[in-house]
Amino acid sequence: ALYRNFIAGAGPRAIGVGYPERVNIAFDANNMRLAMIWHNAFIDAAKHWLGRGPGYQTPLGDNVLELHDGAPLATLVDPKAPWPTQTARQLGHRFLGYRLDEHHRPIFKYRFGDVQVEDYSEPVSDKEFAPLRRTLQFTARQANKDLWFRALAAKSIDSKGNGTYLVDGQWTIKLSASHGQPLLRQTRGKAELLVPIHAESSSATVRQEFFW
Repeated sequence: ALYRNFIAGAGPRAIGVGYPERVNIAFDANNMRLAMIWHNAFIDAAKHWLGRGPGYQTPLGDNVLELHDGAPLATLVDPKAPWPTQTARQLGHRFLGYRLDEHHRPIFKYRFGDVQVEDYSEPVSDKEFAPLRRTLQFTARQANKDLWFRALAAKSIDSKGNGTYLVDGQWTIKLSASHGQPLLRQTRGKAELLVPIHAESSSATVRQEFFW
């Protein structure tokens, strides 16, 4: 199921996706980010069926996990430089809509400069409280060693080895990248997990698996 409207925690240009495996996401088309993930019931759209449909709708299900806000990509000449605080649109990101795969699941498309991104999420299994796998494919005309993807920002991120990280002591993410090593750093009182994009070639893939 697809639901495009105001979703609390995902903004006024939110796109909700409910998968048959009872895993759900909300994508923020303003900031080109995966804003929320949750299990079980999807969403009650009744508020937006009445009158002018004012206000924001909230997820119906369980285990609602809100992810970090902000632009997904940035150029950092120094890896220690702070992540930009401007919105994705202010930094030049542009949302290009989405296309559906053979299972009618959306693949979100956006760009940053000459970098094209395809952003695809899917449940890992049909078991109860299944993990979610997110795959991002980046392509550009040439390599750019200063381009980074911010995979995560949280109060605390602890590496457990083999690309697995404990986030805020509550949930886990597994991260893999086709090029380069993720950078775990502390900045502005929070932890960030950055991945170099196009440092070695004009294409790159990043995969995240969420366990919550």
